[in-house]
Amino acid sequence: MKHIKLLLLTMAMGLASQWARSQTCEAKFSPNSNYPNIQVTTRFLNQSSATSLTHVKYIWNFGDGNTSTYWNARDVSHHYTSVGTYNVCLQVIDSLANCSDTYCDSIYIAAKNDSTLNKCYTSISWSPSKVEEKTISFMDHSVNFNSDATYLWRFGDGDTSHTQYAEHTFATYGAKTITLIVSDSVCTDSTTQTVNVSGQNCYISLYPVIHDSCKVIYISKSVIYALESKIKWTMSDGATDYGRSITHHFTRDGTFIVHAEINDSASGCFTSYTDSIAITGCDTLGNDTCLTWIGGTISRDSLPTSNAVVYLIAKDSNYLSVIDSTYTDSSGYYLFQAPCDSYLVKCALLPSDSGYAYYLPTYYRSALQWSHAKFIRANNSVLHRDIEMTGGNNNGGPGFIGGDVTQGANKKDKPLPHIQITILDENMLAVSYTYSNNKGQFEIPNLALGKYLLFVDIPGLKSEGTWITLSKAQPRVEDVKVEINSNDVSTSIGGVYVAKLLDLQVFPNPANSTIKVMAPIESGTVQVTDLSGKTYINQRITQNAVLDISALANGAYIIKVWTKDADQPASGHYLFMK
Repeated sequence: MKHIKLLLLTMAMGLASQWARSQTCEAKFSPNSNYPNIQVTTRFLNQSSATSLTHVKYIWNFGDGNTSTYWNARDVSHHYTSVGTYNVCLQVIDSLANCSDTYCDSIYIAAKNDSTLNKCYTSISWSPSKVEEKTISFMDHSVNFNSDATYLWRFGDGDTSHTQYAEHTFATYGAKTITLIVSDSVCTDSTTQTVNVSGQNCYISLYPVIHDSCKVIYISKSVIYALESKIKWTMSDGATDYGRSITHHFTRDGTFIVHAEINDSASGCFTSYTDSIAITGCDTLGNDTCLTWIGGTISRDSLPTSNAVVYLIAKDSNYLSVIDSTYTDSSGYYLFQAPCDSYLVKCALLPSDSGYAYYLPTYYRSALQWSHAKFIRANNSVLHRDIEMTGGNNNGGPGFIGGDVTQGANKKDKPLPHIQITILDENMLAVSYTYSNNKGQFEIPNLALGKYLLFVDIPGLKSEGTWITLSKAQPRVEDVKVEINSNDVSTSIGGVYVAKLLDLQVFPNPANSTIKVMAPIESGTVQVTDLSGKTYINQRITQNAVLDISALANGAYIIKVWTKDADQPASGHYLFMK
């Protein structure tokens, strides 16, 4: 098994390396502070470019002994405490494209009373506050003003404000002209910006993916996914297109402007984004390399989350292996580049996220187990795959489930850390999850009394879960034993193995008039209930059954299959939609 995993990883890395040898990365930045001095924070704009968006490290050296390292192309700020000239360097390391580049530039940091400095500089930023009420929050970022500074906001509709930070509700959607005038006893400065007031929190940003020197795939990001088909693209070479992502072939070298915009009066979304790209040469990769891009937004409660890790899991025959991982960016977006193949994508919140304890690790198509997840069949294209994380519903109570995770076979009782343990309620709805600690121990406290299904999710391994009942007489079950073997996961309580979890196959899902159930048993019982437990179908099953569900109303239902075989009792649940 280890040899198969190594071969898969070697093949993947080999294809990636073959592609990467023809790629380059470039480090570049520029200061974004008009009057850098020791009284203010100096901001540097990261203008670097790299082939891969998920394997790039940015190392900043500010020339005063301080450094910073980031895994995304963010702008950075630094506060200098002494007057002088500093040599600032940015190193870009693209591990996937196997390239590195360093750019350095000098910056003079003056004292605040230096005669070469202008006395003041005004700048602003804004963000939606109450989008359904057309309310925008405005922030002042002005520098070099004295403590007696006064502020005058003009919102373009006759209204004004005299606070440093303002919030304003507009009467209509659309573009608004905003002006801020800041004055103190010796200096006055102003800035005027155009702000789009939208009925929804919508925005666009662009990511270029360079396939070869002349072919560029552009990916846009927008919070309002329903409007993706309405994104209009305009290239400075005269080309136009529509959609969330486009592929464009440039026919000559040069620097080109790419503009994407949404103008949708129905939703009140008016937003745009402009980017530039330098095209040099037209060297192609050749016809023997197939690469894919898989990306999307990770959300919880329909809101993007920036605190998630995302795993790319490759399929090779019946074996699965995590071959890459990345973190979501500030808008909840992730992106992988990989050889064309079949993949699973799984995400999990980071411990720093406020919802870490409540949202379970989730696969694409909202599955909690790899065996129920949807494989992504990737070809030479950009695939957009969003994931809405599944939230747990734990009402709390005196219940407790705990135990140990160990490695089986010849390494019996060796504790295994960081193994995911998940529990569902008797309606197969998510409740909670945890990970085993360094001693292989796990615990899930504060559970309501009731019946729970406990299982382990390890991609590629069949998981034999177990049903656990917490009652007034026995509110705590502390001796769950989970054993990880080379091909499967077995579960027992107090060393006694309990009902095996059946691997059911149910299709189609959603279903209309009939649904087929396939179960790996000689004979047993199949039952269909709604989420309240009301039974609609109860009949025998021998390996498979076709159920007539034409009389059922539209909604969610649970298929339950069980056998009372004395040698190997087993049961399985499956949630389907009609």
